[in-house]
Amino acid sequence: MLTGLLAVVACTAMLGLVVGVALNAGSLGRLVHRHRRFPPAPVGRPLEQVVADLHRIRAEVLSPAPGASKVRRDATLAAYDDVLAEACRALDVPDVLDTLPPGTERDAERLRVEWLLEQAGVRVTSRR
Repeated sequence: MLTGLLAVVACTAMLGLVVGVALNAGSLGRLVHRHRRFPPAPVGRPLEQVVADLHRIRAEVLSPAPGASKVRRDATLAAYDDVLAEACRALDVPDVLDTLPPGTERDAERLRVEWLLEQAGVRVTSRR
């Protein structure tokens, strides 16, 4: 008799568990979804956009518009440095472009960064 009673209690508990899970499936799904690990969302613009801007602005730096003022040329070079730094951040390439004042050291750092980006697989210079 005790065995029969235990069987009835076990069956009732199992039935209650199945019904409880069925009735709360939505809540359980949200709970499981909340604890699932997702990769971090990318920060910044897509690398393709950054590289496109890099090529566009580099072309302007190398061949400024005829009659472009020094202010315009300096602003274009500063924009190029900003995009180089953005590409470096996207690829975890070390740079110090933003810490150097305009001049020879910054020009040397720009060349170093271009080389490092090339090594990382980003075509900076135009090779045909």
